[in-house]
Amino acid sequence: MTHVTQKHRSIAAFTHGGAALTALERAELQRQGAKAAARGDPADANPIRQRLEASGDGTGERHAIWALRAAAWQAGYEAQVKARRKRPASHGGEPDRDVE
Repeated sequence: MTHVTQKHRSIAAFTHGGAALTALERAELQRQGAKAAARGDPADANPIRQRLEASGDGTGERHAIWALRAAAWQAGYEAQVKARRKRPASHGGEPDRDVE
């Protein structure tokens, strides 16, 4: 029974207002968001959200699907930022040396 509950939760994460993303599309958008964060792009660089806010989707697709796409990109971005914060500080690429 727990497996069914978890499955329904994962499906619910990809839907909103009757719109849905495939797991593959969501993963790709999250990857793109993570890459943007790794490059150091600002959080408001989300190209999907910018397009949505500027003029709607412009493709005839429902607003809900574009909102899901923007949220997937943002989730990838935020996950990358969070992962970077958890990494220990670098030593500038030099190996640790014993001091005599």
